[in-house]
Amino acid sequence: MRILSLKITAGGRYAQGFQLLPLALPLLGLAWTISALPAPHLPYTAMQALGFMVIGFMLPLIYKNRAKRFE
Repeated sequence: MRILSLKITAGGRYAQGFQLLPLALPLLGLAWTISALPAPHLPYTAMQALGFMVIGFMLPLIYKNRAKRFE
């Protein structure tokens, strides 16, 4: 997706749409996941799904700054 956004010129028709995709796709994925959860314990499982999503976003950020083991 990033490669496609780089190919589109800044003044192109779809430039604004490609800028919104990285923000919209995770939210749509979270909404889809919450809608597929079982109803009896929806608040608890929704919080768990949100927590897993946050962990998934934090792992790449932490990975860049970790100490290198091998040179």
